Amino acid sequence: HATTQVKKNEPVQFDRAPIPPCNDMEAKDCMSTNNRHLVHTVPEPSTLWLAAVGAVAASYRKIMNVVAAAWVSYGKWRGMDIGDE
Repeated sequence: HATTQVKKNEPVQFDRAPIPPCNDMEAKDCMSTNNRHLVHTVPEPSTLWLAAVGAVAASYRKIMNVVAAAWVSYGKWRGMDIGDE
């Protein structure tokens, strides 16, 4: 049941659990800090495609301006005037 009495705020207490020493470097939660071999992973192909699509989307206006300039230049080369269209 709801009450109208105000409950005092109590500070939150966290218990600290001791972390056991990591003796087996092949274990899941152990990490060696003095490795000489660094592993560089290759991103997934879908990530590469997403980056390519993002780059095209970011430069869409510039690409369309280049296409339009090429089209106008081609038309002038063929003897067309922009006012003829």
